[in-house]
Amino acid sequence: MPYENIDVVAIAAAAGVAVAVAALAILKKLLTPAATAVAAVILVTATVFTGYAGLVLYAGAFLLSGVISLAGKKKRAEREEGIHKRTGTRGVVQVICNGLPALVFAAVWFSTGIQSFYTAFVASLAAGFADSAASDIGILSRRTARSILTFRPVKRGLSGGVTALGTLSALAGAIFVAALALPFGNGYGAVYFAIAFAAAFAATLADSVLGASLQALYRCDECGELTEKEIHCGAPTTLIRGARVMDNDLVNFISLIFAGALAAAVVL
Repeated sequence: MPYENIDVVAIAAAAGVAVAVAALAILKKLLTPAATAVAAVILVTATVFTGYAGLVLYAGAFLLSGVISLAGKKKRAEREEGIHKRTGTRGVVQVICNGLPALVFAAVWFSTGIQSFYTAFVASLAAGFADSAASDIGILSRRTARSILTFRPVKRGLSGGVTALGTLSALAGAIFVAALALPFGNGYGAVYFAIAFAAAFAATLADSVLGASLQALYRCDECGELTEKEIHCGAPTTLIRGARVMDNDLVNFISLIFAGALAAAVVL
């Protein structure tokens, strides 16, 4: 059983990396202080459950995501302005929604030793990074974004809109994180790698479908713009699609659970 082989050295290393990453996250304003603390706890806990795999996958995905986020930051901020409910520095809710699903799958694997849950852990993390890469890179595309459901042009940055650049970024991101897990063993080989990245990529598509259908979309009564904010131009907006509770964070959370569940189901 995995719980019989807890790696104390790996946990100590994770604590050190968590401190370094926390300092970087606060310095570069990638996370709020509270979100940084939550991310550090998730990183160390994942290492308890999966050893160096948890350390490398979480830290690697976060650091590369941070690099992508900082690149083209000004242009991205201009295009996100007035659209997204939360922009800029990420908070506790965003960290939990993106980091907790994989941690839960890791905990189940740690407790049971069932291989499908380890693959689910990798797939969920890969899906989170793939979605982040698709959003952060896709919004910089020069091409018109199109709804994943209707293929009609939509404003870049709106959930449910996809571009070729964003889609390719999601695929590359899923492959990258799924591949990071290969050197650590834990029964995870080439077949499970293929399952993990395929499930992760499928989850990013599912995320876009939810974003184009059930996620809340509003119209500003002052300027007429479509937005994901409940307040725009200093006034309440009108819900024109989806459910108020279904914001981008909840959609991400659901899609990451879906990625892990899909991978686990295929392995079983």
